[in-house]
Amino acid sequence: MIGHVFKTIRNSWKLFYGIFIEQVTVCIVLMLVVVSVFVTLDKMYSPGLLDTDNTVCFGYVLASEDCDKEGIGGCIDVVADNLKKLDYVVGITQSMAMTPYVGEYAWYDSIRVEGKMYRVNYKGADEEACKVFHLEIVEGEWLTDNRLADGSSACVVTQQLVDKLKWTQTLGRKIFMRGNNFTVTGVLSGIKHKIFFGF
Repeated sequence: MIGHVFKTIRNSWKLFYGIFIEQVTVCIVLMLVVVSVFVTLDKMYSPGLLDTDNTVCFGYVLASEDCDKEGIGGCIDVVADNLKKLDYVVGITQSMAMTPYVGEYAWYDSIRVEGKMYRVNYKGADEEACKVFHLEIVEGEWLTDNRLADGSSACVVTQQLVDKLKWTQTLGRKIFMRGNNFTVTGVLSGIKHKIFFGF
């Protein structure tokens, strides 16, 4: 009789431990899911989310390297000029890898800043890009087509790069990339090329 009682108690403890381990496992999995959802939402709504409402993206793909690039560029200019005449068109931007969320448009290259090399994601844009995508400038101003007085081109960097380089004074800094000199004229809150990940 006593052996039967001990056996029952031992089996009930096994059952208790099994239920306890199951509940702890479920709790841990649920916590991981909740944390990953909030991390994803934080990335999605962090600075750099471009406004693509009421925008249309179009472009072209060259059939081969022998194509007439200048002729195609001229055709695109004609299309852009015709679109500008429409009353409901607010702005047209011709850019390089600037249009977000349409694919893996992340172009990387090395820049030299104060003698040090950094690998960065870069994009090309014109004056209208700020109006089209409602970019958030936190310091300085957006790009202009004019060359600066020292012969360098204007560039705008993100707040993330400023933080990484630990700059206290950003405007006027010099950046060297692909044989060209750039001067920082503005700072963006951020810019995303993929909606959920990275800048």
